Amino acid sequence: MATTSLAERQKALGARIAAARARLGARDDFEHDDIGDLLEAINDDLEEITHHDEAAAHARYDALEARLAAAQSRLDAAGRPQR
Repeated sequence: MATTSLAERQKALGARIAAARARLGARDDFEHDDIGDLLEAINDDLEEITHHDEAAAHARYDALEARLAAAQSRLDAAGRPQR
């Protein structure tokens, strides 16, 4: 199994954040501004990661990916009709 490079992880995570922001922006309501704030914070943290310490950078990417997954779950739940 090939290891994903730090640059590839950075690029992929940035694309996932952009996609989540686009999904949020396409919504007609503004009830979920906190999700937008969370996505912005994740993006800001992504931009601060340096690749000087490879293990530390991978750990930070892991943490950001978990935070993004949680934000995407909230975004998915917000898009479901209420019963």
